[in-house]
Amino acid sequence: MKPEEAGTKGAKFEKVAEHTLRWIETHGLSKINLSRIAHQSGVSRTWIYKYIGSTQQDWITHAVIHFGAQVGRLNRPETVQGAIRNRRLWLSVGHESWMELAEMGRRHVWLFPLYYRYKGTKNPIGECIRRIEETVIERYARELRELFKLPSERAQTVAASIVCVRMALAHQAQFLPLGGKVGSRTEALGLMASEYLRMLDGLGLRPE
Repeated sequence: MKPEEAGTKGAKFEKVAEHTLRWIETHGLSKINLSRIAHQSGVSRTWIYKYIGSTQQDWITHAVIHFGAQVGRLNRPETVQGAIRNRRLWLSVGHESWMELAEMGRRHVWLFPLYYRYKGTKNPIGECIRRIEETVIERYARELRELFKLPSERAQTVAASIVCVRMALAHQAQFLPLGGKVGSRTEALGLMASEYLRMLDGLGLRPE
């Protein structure tokens, strides 16, 4: 069986994107080794040329779209617009999603190094981060204005703080041990989640 015959097309797209991002994390955005990425992804160069494109820019664009989808999920707002109209529930959903956020970052080990390496830069990954953060911060700010009655400027500042702390804590969670004492990782994540909740409380985001 040829490598490209194994798995679904969607899974192959994801593997190519992830291995491209791993390459970029280690080697930067120039001189992408497509042969190595194809081999690691279990597809052929011909498959990549056919379904993704024949230029380095095509491969980067494909990887950036995948990167954006993951960063967007990591920083996703807590609510579907208008779905949660209660402060306590909004805070509860945020607490529950934090553990999922931390575990997602652990599964995608390339994500945080890329995020912090390229945040604020003018390349495609940096621009992707900027667009996602602007969208997420605006969404949080709108929820904070509506649910917590924060003034617009304060809501914008608090929203940006939430995004920053969520990413920092999720990054920190990557370094927690997977083995060792039973429950040690879960306990550590619980403590970090408590830090997140204390941060929200310190920002004045309390239940009604």
